[in-house]
Amino acid sequence: KVYNYFLVAILGLLGFSGCDKVEEFAPEYGMPHAKYELKGKVINSRKGLLSDMQVVVGEIENRELLKYVYYRDTLYTDSKGEFFYKDDYAWPGSKLRAKFTGIQKNGEISIYKPDSIDVDMGELTGASGNWYEGKASKEVTINVKEKEQENAE
Repeated sequence: KVYNYFLVAILGLLGFSGCDKVEEFAPEYGMPHAKYELKGKVINSRKGLLSDMQVVVGEIENRELLKYVYYRDTLYTDSKGEFFYKDDYAWPGSKLRAKFTGIQKNGEISIYKPDSIDVDMGELTGASGNWYEGKASKEVTINVKEKEQENAE
């Protein structure tokens, strides 16, 4: 029993010494994030705007042997062939990939080849000093080509 009282006394003295020191800043929990906006348009080889076409946009994760896109969002071009992507919680310094799938809004396969463009979002502006690292906006154009017609013989 004496041994237990001795341990309680020692631990009590050592344990309470850390309570009188007040930290200048309280710890924060969260993760760094940025706001990204990507405005784009899809045109064909004759500079014609393509409406109601599917575009999938997402962040690119780049590892040593693996490159993949995650947090994807499926969009469709409007009557002017334009699309707009916004992500308020993107990982800072990410690149985005905008992929033209060749699928129309009605589910039909178009006459155009799938294509994609990788976009470096560049410098962030307007950081708050906490977890918010800022905002970046870009405009892109995806130029698509028609599929080659296969000769049916």
